[in-house]
Amino acid sequence: YVVGQYYRFLNRHWKFLKTVVRKLFEFMHELHPGVQDFACETLMRISIKCGIQFVIIQEDEMEPYINVLARTMIENTKDLKMHQKLMFYEAIGNIISFDQNQNQQIYLIEQTMIDCLNQWSQIYQNSQMNVEFLLNADVIKVLDQILKLNERISASVKTNYFYYAKLFLKSVFDYYSYYTDTICALYKEGNKNYQFIKMIKIIKKSILKFTMSLVNYTFNADLLIVELLPYLGVLIEKYKQSDIDNKDHEILKIFSDYMNQLKNMPYDKVELIWKFLCLDTLEMIQIDYNSFPEHRISFFELVKSLIINEFDAVFKIQDQNFNKNVINVIVWAFRHSQYNIAELGLDTLKFLLDGVNQARLN
Repeated sequence: YVVGQYYRFLNRHWKFLKTVVRKLFEFMHELHPGVQDFACETLMRISIKCGIQFVIIQEDEMEPYINVLARTMIENTKDLKMHQKLMFYEAIGNIISFDQNQNQQIYLIEQTMIDCLNQWSQIYQNSQMNVEFLLNADVIKVLDQILKLNERISASVKTNYFYYAKLFLKSVFDYYSYYTDTICALYKEGNKNYQFIKMIKIIKKSILKFTMSLVNYTFNADLLIVELLPYLGVLIEKYKQSDIDNKDHEILKIFSDYMNQLKNMPYDKVELIWKFLCLDTLEMIQIDYNSFPEHRISFFELVKSLIINEFDAVFKIQDQNFNKNVINVIVWAFRHSQYNIAELGLDTLKFLLDGVNQARLN
């Protein structure tokens, strides 16, 4: 209550704020129901309202208090459940984002995530000796948790987080490729171990959610084009190769968000998106108006994003069916009874006509 109503007081009285935070850390080791949730939620509010106080050197302090928080992550979170850890890490990310020094931000992220990175690196090293190590249920659980924690830090710190993510980004997409190929092989063999397949799909979705966070919270075109885009090609390739039940609709969302964020994507990537994401998905959903609902909405959002952001590149793709396919997709969208899909179709048609008129004027 005090934090919510009197955060100005906390911002003016560092010693009192520090005492409150230390008391919250004590509560995080208290196993009485509700206490740990309360402590993490309160820390989250403090990180938003008072975060600036933790990144400057206060009177009688030798260093910014965020340095202490980063060094003591393992101790402070050891008794927390996963959903509480997610709040804790997001709160620390919020505080780090108040630091205006890019190098200091990257250093603080490294200190905060040192245990996660060590675990990730050890798993990667073990997988290089025996790739099937990645199929161990405990390993998958650890990877899933690390990805979720990184996703929270990414969303709160934003652009400068990407410089840290470069330390392990290649392995993220290596894992996605391996897990996708594993499921494809299981389907081909007729394996009916649905529990095992479900477990692998969970880690795949965590990888894609983490990737989506990088796309949406990295506000630097060079990083998106030079550092991230080459890895995203793996997602297109695996989407194309996968069976229908193994095509992740999140990939469509990732590329839609990417184009909305960046605009003017290289032509070769636009062509691949159309041929291997749009047309492959179209084959899945065109038999009716209801199947694959998540793919369906993501597909029409992707088409809209292509028309809005990549109009010139899209209309360089001139195979014999291209113009017909584009028009059919848009018309088919607003024939849906679902309001959101019909609205997407009408919006896309408007942007298409606007683009054609603008091209004629030019």
